[in-house]
Amino acid sequence: VGYTLTAQLGGGASSACNGSGTIQQRQTFAATMNCTDTGTNATWASSVSLAYLSLYDRDSSLSTIAGNYLDGAYTLNINSDGTIFEQIPSTGCVVNGQVSIIDTAFNAYDVTVTYSNCVSGWWIYINGQTFTGLATLDNTVQPEVLIGGLNGTSTNGYHFSVTFEFPRL
Repeated sequence: VGYTLTAQLGGGASSACNGSGTIQQRQTFAATMNCTDTGTNATWASSVSLAYLSLYDRDSSLSTIAGNYLDGAYTLNINSDGTIFEQIPSTGCVVNGQVSIIDTAFNAYDVTVTYSNCVSGWWIYINGQTFTGLATLDNTVQPEVLIGGLNGTSTNGYHFSVTFEFPRL
C-alpha cells in the first residue's frame, strides 16, 4: 500500500508526505511516512505498527452496549434504544447522542454526540457542536470497558478529537 498526503496546518504552512505500508488481513498493519515542510524544508519520519485484536469478532447489539459507564466522577448512560445521555456539572455540558450498529457480526459501533450548555473551560468551544466516531466494548477486562474516539469541529474552527475509555458500572 502506498500513499501521498499534503497537509495544510493551522498557520498556513503545509507539508508534503509520502509513505508505504503493509496490511495482513486480520493480523497486522504497518506503515511509515516521510514528510517535508514546504516552507522550511524540515523533514521528519513517522511509523505505526498495529496488531489485530480478536475482540472485534464479538457480535454487537444495542442491548449489549446499553448500560451505565463511569466517566471520571460522572455517568454516561446508553439506553436500550442506543440513546446517549450524560450531564457534566463541572462544565455545565449536557451530552446527547446516539449509538448505532454498523454490522451485528462485529464489535464496532457508530457514535454521534452533541454537546450543549457548556459554560466553562475549553468545553465552551465545543458547545453546540456534534462529534462523530466509533466505539467498541472490551470484554477482555473486568469490568468491561467502552472504548472509542470522536471527531468534530469547535465553534472557533479547530478540529477536536475526543478519546475515551469508560468502565461499565
